[in-house]
Amino acid sequence: MKKSLIITLIIILIFIIIAFINLLIALIMNRNNFNNWVFGFGLNYNDLGIIKESEIDISEIANINFSTSSSNINVYESNSSKIRILQRSSSNIAAEEKFTYTISNKTLEIKENIKPKISFFLSSLSCYDIYIPKTYTANLKLSSNSGSIELDSNLSLNNIILDSSSGSVKLHNELHIANELNIKTISGSIKSDGKVFSNISNLNTTSGSIKLSYLESLNLSSFKTVSGKIDIGFLKGYGNFKSTSGKIQLNEFEIIGNTNIESVSGKIQLFMFNNLGYNINYNTTSGRVNINNYNNTLNDSNNFTLNLKTVSGKIEVN
Repeated sequence: MKKSLIITLIIILIFIIIAFINLLIALIMNRNNFNNWVFGFGLNYNDLGIIKESEIDISEIANINFSTSSSNINVYESNSSKIRILQRSSSNIAAEEKFTYTISNKTLEIKENIKPKISFFLSSLSCYDIYIPKTYTANLKLSSNSGSIELDSNLSLNNIILDSSSGSVKLHNELHIANELNIKTISGSIKSDGKVFSNISNLNTTSGSIKLSYLESLNLSSFKTVSGKIDIGFLKGYGNFKSTSGKIQLNEFEIIGNTNIESVSGKIQLFMFNNLGYNINYNTTSGRVNINNYNNTLNDSNNFTLNLKTVSGKIEVN
């Protein structure tokens, strides 16, 4: 009796372990450090097979909208006059689960039809590759719950809106946005290793980090994180920066307007690209202040104010 009970418990334990491993893989397979490989199983997103492909004339299209549940979205540029959409997967899926699209009022709406599955076995992976013509200059809106969003392209668009809950958002090459760049995540990071030129930039994440290589944003912009770090290589712009516990670091900051930078316990560290034409106002409760090589000489054309505020975080300006 005891022997059969032990065998039964072992079998139950094995199923619990398999279920836990499967759930863990499903949770992390699209997270920041696991976009290409899944928990050591050697399944590469780049090797996924194409299960559906469509080409769409977008000569009259002013908006491209696409939302997914857990699938990654990759955007590339193309020399074609048509948008090309590839749906890729690690396994075959039913015809009704392949993407569909509609065009109405100059808006291309792409719909993901994959149904969420819970299995005791390894979940299948899926992603979408979207090739956008260089001639397209209107609006792009992409969102995903847990999948990552990656733009590996040199595009010039009017507005870009990217939204991901737990997946990361990555920008490569050079992007020109005539109006607004709006990126929002909850736990996913926001990264750019290329150059971004935008009129207005709004970047918001809760626990993810914001790391940009080069950004020119000519009008009032906003950068906000709760616990993640804000790290920008070169920034020409102005606006509002806010973090609760994350560090705010601007490595080459060319200020062109009134700017407010605020953190509760995170450090504020600025390396000014130009040290003329702005006033520094700082306020901290218990943090140290270290301001070097600062010249507060103002001129008529550049009367900017740089407001720095922390509770316990250090303030450093170079």
